Amino acid sequence: MLTASVTSGEIAEFVDLILSVELASVYKPSTRVHQLALNRLGLEPSAISFQSSNAWDAYVASAFGMGATWQRPEFLPGEPDAEITTLAALPRLVGA
Repeated sequence: MLTASVTSGEIAEFVDLILSVELASVYKPSTRVHQLALNRLGLEPSAISFQSSNAWDAYVASAFGMGATWQRPEFLPGEPDAEITTLAALPRLVGA
């Protein structure tokens, strides 16, 4: 599903790696999902920028220590590190 979304969204050239919860055999908000990213990338949580259109999803990543960005406001605790309206704004946020 993720590969199809990246392909149909014509953003494959911007994506280096696709990770799915299927690889962790659990669903978010389990921290095993976020740990999967750390293990695969060999990074600390603060070195990862997590993007989601769901604030609850980004909030959990933020609580895990990752940078978090979401696209539309929702009524949940916490604040995003950034809010964007288009993925074109993402490279500036992650220093690319």
